[in-house]
Amino acid sequence: MEPVYMPRSTSSPTTKPMTLPVTQKPPAPPRAPYVHRQVLHDGVWDRWRADSTVSAIAQTRERTGGDSLGTASVDGLDVVVTGAWVLPIECYIALMSNIFKQRFTELEAQLAKVKATKRPEQGPYGMGEQVDRQLLLSWQVKAQDLLERVCGKDSQHFKHFEDATKSSGFATSGDITDKAGTVFITAKEDYFAGYLSSARSLIQSEVFDSELEQATALLDGDYRTAAGVIAGTVLETSLRELCPQNNLLHGKLDKMNADLAKQGVYNANTAKRITAIAAIRNSAAHGRPDDFSDGDVKGMIEDIERFLSQHLV
Repeated sequence: MEPVYMPRSTSSPTTKPMTLPVTQKPPAPPRAPYVHRQVLHDGVWDRWRADSTVSAIAQTRERTGGDSLGTASVDGLDVVVTGAWVLPIECYIALMSNIFKQRFTELEAQLAKVKATKRPEQGPYGMGEQVDRQLLLSWQVKAQDLLERVCGKDSQHFKHFEDATKSSGFATSGDITDKAGTVFITAKEDYFAGYLSSARSLIQSEVFDSELEQATALLDGDYRTAAGVIAGTVLETSLRELCPQNNLLHGKLDKMNADLAKQGVYNANTAKRITAIAAIRNSAAHGRPDDFSDGDVKGMIEDIERFLSQHLV
């Protein structure tokens, strides 16, 4: 029979649940992820540690060397497991947003250094302004990677940046720097002003992709229970993302599913499939691996990937 993952406990079975004030950090169980204290209030630590989803993520992190991302919903709060931390998903998105802002600022400074190397130079079509090509290439690669992560490949910012960095017969490296720099600064201003609403979805998508990769790896390793728990959590979290986007309140998975279908976000067939996926997830979360097969979990992961591509990404 497949093992059911339960978190390690530092207390004996007879010990009463530990109650901690909000400001006090709990002693983390050995090799378990740590809890950001914004997650804590009276009694949450014990319930969080006993949550089967978090347990499955913790087990996955041990097998993957601790570099994977994961999400769980505990006491109605969506949390992200990343590094040695577990923190509310809103905090994770804010953290990544600040990292991107810092990167924009760093690359703006690097752009200024590239422009500082401008010099007149005779070319095949006459005099023109050139810059240090190695510095320009280094900046281009970093800036393009940032715009892909923040704006997405289908955004106007990314497409204009790609067009601006293409060499043409008469364009000098100075021309390319000016055009690409203008697009980059425009994207930076829009991001800092909060106009790039797609950034949140892209950050969320990165978390989901990591989790579904975990689920697939676990399934391949004959851990279908943990795979079902993690994949099901991705689905539930995605519904929680869709609800406020469509002026709906959060609730239990079944209610969110019914409300979203009634709102016309997706059709009745999709709603039925979500109900079926939720049943697999519930069986996995309650340690009943005989209720579903490897094929069920494989189909579950594929359906969730399809759902995300159609409705969130």
